[in-house]
Amino acid sequence: MVIGGKLPLKQVIRRRVRYLIDGGVFGSAAFVESVFTRHRERFGLKRKIGARRMREADWEDLCVLRDLKNDLIGEPPVPTERPE
Repeated sequence: MVIGGKLPLKQVIRRRVRYLIDGGVFGSAAFVESVFTRHRERFGLKRKIGARRMREADWEDLCVLRDLKNDLIGEPPVPTERPE
């Protein structure tokens, strides 16, 4: 069920989520900021903060290092029958 135009966290983690693959760092804002601070030299001078809010779902307080914008959440997996 979509709430407020966003998928609930329980549903979205069952899908192929690009944030988990291409987001660089995934976690709380404080954790992502700590990684950004440790590797500050790898980012441009204009960038002030490391943590980026995640879109298209209710991610609660989770953040990523890369601000991804396209094809973030794939379709749910198709159930397959298990051989007996």
